[in-house]
Amino acid sequence: MDNSISINKTNPIYFRFPMQNNGNDFKLSSSENAMQLSGYNVGGAILTRNNITFRNLATPIEVTDKYNKKIEGKDHLDLPNIHVYEYPDTNLQVFICENDNSNDEKDRILMKFNIHNNIDDKDDFIKKDLCTRLFCNLINYDNDDCFVTTFDSDFFSVNYNLTNKNYKRIREINKLITNPDFSETNLEQVKTELIKELDAAQIKSSKYDSVIQEISNTDINDINKYYLNKLKNAEAQLFVVIDKDNIKQNRTIFDKEFNTNISKKFVKHKNDNSNNFTVNDKQFIFSAPENDVFLEFQYPMPMNDLRNIKLGEYLTQLMLLYRMPYVSQNSFPVKYKLDSELRAELENKPLNSYLRFKITPNGNEKINNTAQAIDAFEGMLLTLCENDLAAETLEHLKELDKQNIKNKLLHRADIYEKNLLLKETNYDIFKLYEVIDSITINDIKQTIINYMLKQKPYIYVNKNKNPYTTEMKND
Repeated sequence: MDNSISINKTNPIYFRFPMQNNGNDFKLSSSENAMQLSGYNVGGAILTRNNITFRNLATPIEVTDKYNKKIEGKDHLDLPNIHVYEYPDTNLQVFICENDNSNDEKDRILMKFNIHNNIDDKDDFIKKDLCTRLFCNLINYDNDDCFVTTFDSDFFSVNYNLTNKNYKRIREINKLITNPDFSETNLEQVKTELIKELDAAQIKSSKYDSVIQEISNTDINDINKYYLNKLKNAEAQLFVVIDKDNIKQNRTIFDKEFNTNISKKFVKHKNDNSNNFTVNDKQFIFSAPENDVFLEFQYPMPMNDLRNIKLGEYLTQLMLLYRMPYVSQNSFPVKYKLDSELRAELENKPLNSYLRFKITPNGNEKINNTAQAIDAFEGMLLTLCENDLAAETLEHLKELDKQNIKNKLLHRADIYEKNLLLKETNYDIFKLYEVIDSITINDIKQTIINYMLKQKPYIYVNKNKNPYTTEMKND
């Protein structure tokens, strides 16, 4: 005899699907007098056919296998402690690293909520600056456990340092992210703050007066419209490092909390690594009295994917190994814009990611001025291209990198480093070894040619650290 269907009340309904489909019927968890279905394998199909969806599903769908694919014959990093989930109702993507924490961190929950948006903001730097300032004030005010950053994202990231005692802060932040209460009063405060900062910087730009005027004219409706448009076209990713026993024991609670109070539907993840990179063909020289070295070279380079990021890292490491102390230790690729995008636009400074090389000549070189120092550095790049030992050194760097990554992700390590690596690699985390192994010394040489020899660097000069007796005039 077939099992019956009883429908006593159709509102509200709370459906809970299992994490993995083992051929069982879907399970229904409901309050008293809710709809009951039993013995129906086709239930999910019926819902799908009729386009029936439910907001804030407590159980996400695991999609780890979609990204964790081993290629035959390739070295692969097995990461059984890392899982990727998606919430169908909000498109929130959750990356969970199950950590083997020490006893005093068993209830620690380290999280980073990242809003990723590929919309070109070139004409909206003002709104973006004001908007992120307002949001920072909402989150950062009187919150020791949460803070907002803008330097490691194309829009913003919210960082959480929670425990099981205050885990409900997650839903509070979710509400602020998707439905912030920006006020006119707060907007006027951040507008005044921004104008004061720009005035203090004494920026010399033909755009300056018009920018100040636009800041003054921006109202709360402009901000709300801009913010909502950003969210509508954004991906949302949550990166979580949590003790393996904690997540196992409290899976149901965390599954619900991660997605609670998200009132907007984000866009689905796109494997889109496109960029608007253009080669810099004009020489820019800036005074940088705050720099700790005489010269700093910035070579724009796209770092929109993991492979380019690794190319930048290995190239920098090779230059350090072969050209220290001339090339300073604090040379490294910059993946995100560290300064205000608005200020950079006004000062004609690069908005792209770039290779950064800090140069510390001692004055004993056969060089008389800055122009010759630039030529000398380009000569070093050519020398690296011709160095037969560089290929062997690169292979050592790659193996060390792979071992370091493995230790961070699989073994007991600093949870902040784990979380950062999880965020920086996101979907590429499962193919780290494959990407690293694919890089050759010829790739390094081609990177030097494409981004360091074929384009002009942005040069920052601290004249107070000039070791030369004569100096060129910087027009």
